[in-house]
Amino acid sequence: MIRIRQTIFFLCATILGPHLIQAQDAVKLTLKESLEIALKANNNIIKAQYDHEAGEQKTKEVKAQALPQLTASADVPHTCRGAGDLQDC
Repeated sequence: MIRIRQTIFFLCATILGPHLIQAQDAVKLTLKESLEIALKANNNIIKAQYDHEAGEQKTKEVKAQALPQLTASADVPHTCRGAGDLQDC
């Protein structure tokens, strides 16, 4: 019984297989296009790019801490001119 099933499966696969399986159309790419696609799709390369950018930002942060710090403040008093009562201001 198993032998008959295997034979039927083999015959169906042999007869119907080529009709059911269709090849994809070939796309012609240049080497540059292929590399661009590979770089965009490779998660390791994407992670490395993010790590590189994070390292550059950390370097800028450390350099900024080494620079002299400058702070300033100012006060401007508020006065009312021509008003006799402060509630009119």
